Amino acid sequence: MKDIRIPLPGDVLFFESAKIHGKAIALEQRRLGLEHYKYIHAALVVEGDLVLESTTRQGVDKVRLSSLDDPSQYLNAAVLRNATVSSLTPFEETGELAKAAYYFYKEAYDWPGIVDRDLDRDGKSICSVFVKKALLRAEQVPTTAFAKYRTQIFPAELFGALLDAGYQILDQGYDRELMGRASFRLDDIESSLDIIDILEQSREHNRLFEELDKVSRRSRRSVDELLERLGRESSRLWRYISFFRAAKLTFIDFIHLRFETILRDFEGLDRKVKKEPQTWRDRSEDNAAALHHSDAIVRFCKGTMNVVAAFIEMVPSKSIVDRISQSPPVTTSEGVTELLMCISLIMLEVFLVTGARDLDQLDAKVRESRAKLNGYKEAVDALPAVRGFKYPSLADVYETPIAILEQFADMFRSHESAFGKPVMDQIVVGSRKTAEELIAELAQLTAPAEPAR
Repeated sequence: MKDIRIPLPGDVLFFESAKIHGKAIALEQRRLGLEHYKYIHAALVVEGDLVLESTTRQGVDKVRLSSLDDPSQYLNAAVLRNATVSSLTPFEETGELAKAAYYFYKEAYDWPGIVDRDLDRDGKSICSVFVKKALLRAEQVPTTAFAKYRTQIFPAELFGALLDAGYQILDQGYDRELMGRASFRLDDIESSLDIIDILEQSREHNRLFEELDKVSRRSRRSVDELLERLGRESSRLWRYISFFRAAKLTFIDFIHLRFETILRDFEGLDRKVKKEPQTWRDRSEDNAAALHHSDAIVRFCKGTMNVVAAFIEMVPSKSIVDRISQSPPVTTSEGVTELLMCISLIMLEVFLVTGARDLDQLDAKVRESRAKLNGYKEAVDALPAVRGFKYPSLADVYETPIAILEQFADMFRSHESAFGKPVMDQIVVGSRKTAEELIAELAQLTAPAEPAR
């Protein structure tokens, strides 16, 4: 199969030229003592009739032989073929070659590289350097194949290096008649998309998704600004409860949601950092996208910390704390009554922020929150790329509201032991009823107004 005279992915084409510039390149290569000096240009077959090459006019561009009025210069070129390649090579392997070559698509022609042969720059290649880079990126040849050559390898040098690496000359080149009978007949594929078109469309889609992601982050930023304004205007718990009620969330649900969003952002950033750019054009754009994503995470983390700070400040509310500090000693009946009243008020606030309706539900919600925290820690620890950004640990921030709820749950249970379950059951019923009444009232306040008739 290695001798079949049709283009196969990975074939390297070498061209001679009788034009003035071609003769000049050949003379220079001959002056350097290069055996295959007559070859002055190189190109790479990617699939079917699709060829990629770097030219002085276009840089790295594609040529479809079916689109040329006269493809004879390509069909008559000398062909070097990897001895391991055949027409039955799996698409996964040929697809990797296409992706590797596509990485350098639209590079400019590297004029300075002709003179400074040790120069190596992203985004620029002469013809033979492009082919070398594409073959190396696709792991078609080992790096040792070019060890004795300078960075700016000339076409004649590339020809010799590939022969030494095991490539073979395709005797008599391509057979146009055989190509016409092959499955990729030139007239059949003229109007179809080629793999470079598909990869280019994929790249554009990725850019579109990045723009949509930016829009999503901007909308989240608007919510953070609203929360900050809410915090400045009032620290009363019911204002926050009404805000979250509109989204059918409790205060603690909202905190969980924030941390789940941060985790998804971390995972997205981890993917961005690990992701190999599709092309050389994406390197700076991908870096900018990762930095923009990181900045958005920092802002969102700060907003989340503000929400947690508001929770800590308001549960228990200042009025309850002041009332406890002014309560008479519990050694008196008035002190016991006041303590039970304060317990009822604290329970009311805890029920409001958690959505619990009794102590068993509260215990379950606290356990659920603790499990989510542990899951969050494990998930973040599994993202080494994110750890490299050295974000402050948010696990401690997340820990605080959960620890507060655990303390209240333990306190309620200890008072249940001290005062008896019937007494605490009455407090639970009263707190739940008051919470339900407040939520119902908030629902009416936040409901859309009826249209005037």
